[in-house]
Amino acid sequence: MKRIFMPSILLVMLASCGTVRYMQPNVPNGGRAVSVSRHPSNNDVLVVASESGGIFKSVNSGTNWNRVSGSTTFWFNCIRYSNANPNTVIAVANADTKVSNGGGIWRSADGGNSWSHISLTPPAPSCPSDFGAFCIDIEPGTNRIWVGTSCGLAFSNDDGVNWNFISAVSGYNNQKVYAVLAPSANNLKILTDAGVRISTDGGNNWTVSNTGLPGYVAKGVHNQIACSPYNDQHIFWAFNFWGSDNQWHIGLYVSSNNGTSWTSLSDNPGINRPPFVRVAKSLSGNPNQIDVYMSDGGCNFKRATFNDASLNIVGSWANLIVDHCDCADLCFKADGKTPLILASDGGLHKTTNNGATWTFTGGGSGGYNALQITELTGQLHSGDANADLYFATQDNNIWGSPDNGATWPNTVCCEGFFLNIPRNSLAATDTKLTGVDCGPCFNFISGPLLAGFSGFSNPPNDAGNPKLLKPANYIQSTSLSGIPGSIFVLTNNTGSSWTSRYGFPEGIMDLPKSVGNINNPVVYTAIRAAGTTADGQQMIGIRKAVDVLGTGTPVVSNVTGFGCLGIFPTMFAWYKPFGPDLFDPNHIIVPDIIDENVKITTDGGATWSVDSTLTNLVTNAGIFKFRWGPFTQISTIAFDPDNKGHILVGTVQSGAIRSCDNGRTWSKIIGTEAYPSISSFFFLKNNQVGVSSYGRGLFKLNLKPCPKIVIKPPRIYQLEVPLIYYMGVLIPLKDIHNPDVCPRCGYFFVQNGDIRSYTQNKETGEIEEVFISGGKITGYSYNGSPKQNEFRITTSDKTQDFSRDNTLSDLLAKNYKIKGLYLEGNLFKGLILSPKDLTEEHVPKQKKAGPSIYAILQTKDANKAASPSLIINGIGFERELPLELTVDGNRIELTERPKYDEKGNFQLTVTIPLTIGIHQISISQKTNTGVIKEVTIINVPAQDYRKEQQ
Repeated sequence: MKRIFMPSILLVMLASCGTVRYMQPNVPNGGRAVSVSRHPSNNDVLVVASESGGIFKSVNSGTNWNRVSGSTTFWFNCIRYSNANPNTVIAVANADTKVSNGGGIWRSADGGNSWSHISLTPPAPSCPSDFGAFCIDIEPGTNRIWVGTSCGLAFSNDDGVNWNFISAVSGYNNQKVYAVLAPSANNLKILTDAGVRISTDGGNNWTVSNTGLPGYVAKGVHNQIACSPYNDQHIFWAFNFWGSDNQWHIGLYVSSNNGTSWTSLSDNPGINRPPFVRVAKSLSGNPNQIDVYMSDGGCNFKRATFNDASLNIVGSWANLIVDHCDCADLCFKADGKTPLILASDGGLHKTTNNGATWTFTGGGSGGYNALQITELTGQLHSGDANADLYFATQDNNIWGSPDNGATWPNTVCCEGFFLNIPRNSLAATDTKLTGVDCGPCFNFISGPLLAGFSGFSNPPNDAGNPKLLKPANYIQSTSLSGIPGSIFVLTNNTGSSWTSRYGFPEGIMDLPKSVGNINNPVVYTAIRAAGTTADGQQMIGIRKAVDVLGTGTPVVSNVTGFGCLGIFPTMFAWYKPFGPDLFDPNHIIVPDIIDENVKITTDGGATWSVDSTLTNLVTNAGIFKFRWGPFTQISTIAFDPDNKGHILVGTVQSGAIRSCDNGRTWSKIIGTEAYPSISSFFFLKNNQVGVSSYGRGLFKLNLKPCPKIVIKPPRIYQLEVPLIYYMGVLIPLKDIHNPDVCPRCGYFFVQNGDIRSYTQNKETGEIEEVFISGGKITGYSYNGSPKQNEFRITTSDKTQDFSRDNTLSDLLAKNYKIKGLYLEGNLFKGLILSPKDLTEEHVPKQKKAGPSIYAILQTKDANKAASPSLIINGIGFERELPLELTVDGNRIELTERPKYDEKGNFQLTVTIPLTIGIHQISISQKTNTGVIKEVTIINVPAQDYRKEQQ
């Protein structure tokens, strides 16, 4: 066991980089808490496990908190004080990103102030490598500690020092255990995928019965089952289930015979966070009665008193009032009956009237800071000395600050992401903040500090989210019914009108990124590419669009040469972290999950190199995984808009990494490891950077200035592959192969010469005359068919003069020659560069898109709790052959054959019970050349029910 100690830190001095400063917003919301536990004999001493921010401790009944788990791990599920020794605290966690997994069991021997990881040997070779643990209970009398894990039930007889797994026997075979109850000696109840298993002999024999239960019950969370404190045969079970009406329900069931049969106590349509149940002695003091507390995972938290002998309700259910929905756990005082503290998505809550009402405690300056922040952004004030800041959260609102984060007086409900606002100061009338607000989800727009918050003016057939290019100018993806793919439209008047600009057949996977000249930006978009990785993960690629704000058709190409992007997931938005340079669109940083290293291109994707230094820092010399499944250690990449060459890289568990010289050297920012899942950077002035964490709120970097260095032009490699060059942007010619994007476009190659100069019509941008050193010009359409030129050709011995374009001059100095033009009709779209003559063979050939799939979850009104529809878009399949659909490995029978278009694209809509969380969708098709199998993943987020209450 490795002993780790990390005190609560507000300020960490850095030897070389600067300081990491606490910046938690002073708001009542503290962030999602999932488990609370009270000291066995002191109601004032509490510990809480947050969903993704670690463990916190309070010694004054929840008013103030300190984080005590340091950088041990962050994704805890349950926490409990030991009954035998109040200095012992046990916590259990999901698998983390360490190569030597930090999931499982953690133990503190000093009341939660320091922690050690328990080394466990899994009981069977089939146990998952991502070993985790979910629940804890302590057996009265013996004080044996029980823990449910992803590979069965473990126990300790010595206060958590040593652990063993129970043996596999009839009815039990090391199944995943979500919840465990040990109400008396040798009596065990565990929640597994098969249901509630019961043992009355300490685990030697087990039974399970689903008599009286619905057909499909969703299992999960440590407190989904509870026992009467007076009769351990009386078991309560709260869960979501899929009803015969094809929609989700929230149910509370009870068994009076130790799980042999079950009876419904409560049934309501809906699904949100997992429901839970807690049972306590009655507040009335009557020893024949119990109080049952149930949360539906949404906004309903209620209590009822039952006669313990008959399990008949006394009176009726009483609704308990909480100032934030989505309750997660409840802790009682030492008397076993008085509610003490409540955990929710919003944080922690206290009560002054025995649980009738609950109000926030401990958030903001109270120290419980576990907010899951998706993004931080802002707008500088005039003079740049201050800024309006904005951050968006999971389930804890979107907030605005007028004073660099000192106060946060402005807020709107509920979740948020994809925030856009001009960084530079503008008049209030010209300042617009846009983004996504969920509860249910919609695109929003507001003025400064969330004033005038309302719906954004979406384009017709909206299928995406607005991306700001420059003030008043946004692009947004749309779709046409039954046609897979993405069509981007442009507005230059903040949504009053829209114009179609470009498209591609793939589905988009993230909000586009815009870099380069603000008046002529390059737009990069993560897309669902065809194929799968060797381990069956979906392929994610990049599309590039140039001249989006121009008059002609944008130049659209693939960015190729790397393997596959990874994912940084939050509850709603799943980000695809890669970094195009704000100053140089040809410079891109990509975390490649196939080769498991960071790759760099400085020539628009024509060539790539591995950045071994950055890769080593991201993994902390191999301590952390570079990727796990489709997910990646790198969570965000940001280029400083004020300082060329200054780059920051955020990670899930390895902290923040910095470069001052455009990536030539990198260094770790010490102290940032205490902040998991860095989700965004916002560059303030005076070498300050605001940072958001998906689990630890906000913090600020006060960095030392980068040394004054000259950023040399990036190396341009000598290539055989020709390039298109347009206003500083390089596009490998081979990456343009979709004639649907620009059917009028053509390629005009010079044989036995090169282009020395050309003239354009100043009003239309069309090419009028081309000067060549000799030879001839031949035009080609897509796929190599002849194309007639519409411009004059003049042979001239004049020398080339592109001295005002440094990038082009550098290319020409390295033996590149201008060997052609890329035109739309006669409109200039770019120069074609190559060291040698080009022929028909170099003309990009149209490639059949796919096969690939991407899925969209289309939900109805969350408050009506109707079932979601899963829309699956397929690209490039065989039209005459049947499809096989599986969801999470389970085959789904298709009631009708999908309708295809002439390109083999289809759209399929199915209604199936998808629980909250990650699901894998697979489409297979048997063809003459083998089996095509395409995989995609989809996240079903918890819906927020608070809109109607606030």
